[in-house]
Amino acid sequence: MKKRILVPVISLILGAVLIWLVCMFANLEKSKNVTIDISTLGNVQWLTGITAPENILLSNTSSDFYVTDLHGFIHRVKKDEIENEYVVKDSQKIGKSALGLAWANDLNTELFVGVCLENWPKPGGSVFKMSSDLQNIERISNNYSGLNGFATDAHGELYIATSNFNMLYPKGSIINIGGKTGDTLVTKTKAVNGLFYDDKTNSLFYSEVFTGISQFDFASETSHTVLGKSKILEGFDDFCIDSQNNLWIADPPSNLIKMYWPDEKIVYHIKIEGFGVASSCRIRHENGEDYIFITELNKVNYSKTDGRGVLILPLKELVRFL
Repeated sequence: MKKRILVPVISLILGAVLIWLVCMFANLEKSKNVTIDISTLGNVQWLTGITAPENILLSNTSSDFYVTDLHGFIHRVKKDEIENEYVVKDSQKIGKSALGLAWANDLNTELFVGVCLENWPKPGGSVFKMSSDLQNIERISNNYSGLNGFATDAHGELYIATSNFNMLYPKGSIINIGGKTGDTLVTKTKAVNGLFYDDKTNSLFYSEVFTGISQFDFASETSHTVLGKSKILEGFDDFCIDSQNNLWIADPPSNLIKMYWPDEKIVYHIKIEGFGVASSCRIRHENGEDYIFITELNKVNYSKTDGRGVLILPLKELVRFL
């Protein structure tokens, strides 16, 4: 009797799993794998001296940029105009780990930085305001669980990503920090991670670690998926948008930097041999072309925090292999 009951139950479970797998594969984005040896890339600079870099913030008023790392430092990077190379000019220890970054004003004299004073993701991190010379810092919020990505909009409003970072039951939210009415929930999410404000569309793009990238429209106050998964196991960390509206995404679990070409609806999985695990990327348009800045969080795998610094190169050096 037990065997007769058990057989159909097992059949139902196997059937459900099979249907789930078929649906999963059917909904995957079209993709292509590309492997590039770092030695074949031209005009590359390795900015070393930053261990386990996490996020990048590019200046809008100069060639400077800022980098946080998982050992609790924030670094100010300047360009040596004589050598035409970036160098770390200042570094300050501000916590156990340093996370998201965003500008606090249009003049780029102050910035917001996420600081974890204890453990992450719980109790998480707080928002601090810091002078651009790294000499003054002030805490302006309480702790947020799983604090990560920062972005500011055209009006200078600050948005943060916070979540439980639970793979099985992911819950998160994007919050507008310290407005006229205090903290305001923008939208509920899953395990939200990176944020990117797009002034051309007045919308906020956000990555969810285990699922993809979505776009929140401020006018309609609705979200829609921009990019889903292109394979069963992959990640979506920090990301940015280039001048051609292509998405560039760090994928730490896969040791990849990904490029999504929306016109052709294809994702390129780019493995740069000689480069480790990417955590963040930003793009600056300079002298008529795009340059990409990519942080190396780890040298080999996702479990260590031994990345060597920031890889800087013209975006066309990657695109020509696609």
